[in-house]
Amino acid sequence: MSPTKRSVLHQIVVNDAREFAVWPSARPLPSGWRPAGRTGTRDELLLHLRSSFAPLVELPPVRK
Repeated sequence: MSPTKRSVLHQIVVNDAREFAVWPSARPLPSGWRPAGRTGTRDELLLHLRSSFAPLVELPPVRK
């Protein structure tokens, strides 16, 4: 049985702007990106990122 796209090992990577991404472990990292220390399936890593970071919500302007 060949591995499915969902079971391929991935890693979380981060750049200097602190942007995070999920990247296939078998592919070389693009320039400016480095491993963030977690590996797993793509679905596992996306779930981890979603649960670790609160969504950015635009706040209403402050009234004075």
